[in-house]
Amino acid sequence: MKNKILRIVLTGMAIFTIGVFAEGSKKGVKFANPNVKISTGKAKEIMLQHAGIHLGQKVRITKIMLQKENRKYFYVIEFFTEDKKYKYNIDAGKGNVLNFSQENRKRAENKSKGTFWDIIGI
Repeated sequence: MKNKILRIVLTGMAIFTIGVFAEGSKKGVKFANPNVKISTGKAKEIMLQHAGIHLGQKVRITKIMLQKENRKYFYVIEFFTEDKKYKYNIDAGKGNVLNFSQENRKRAENKSKGTFWDIIGI
């Protein structure tokens, strides 16, 4: 009797472990919500194309979140390049750019002014 219970418990644990590892090997994020039709990868593509950034440029994404406001889902994405900082809101249902902004990074502004010695005139 004890062996039978032990076998059942061990079999259940093995099946559970296999299921966990199989689920963990899948990549990407799945949404059960039918209003979210655009993946994070597609949202990134839309954003980069809209910003006019080419594949060769260095881009660092600092934030990507799915948010809901007034029953509408959208991605909030923030990223920067060497000289600019960007913020985008992209509709998660249709892929439209809802809102965006860009500003120059201070690092790039400082580069254009020259070195410390150039600024003070020595």
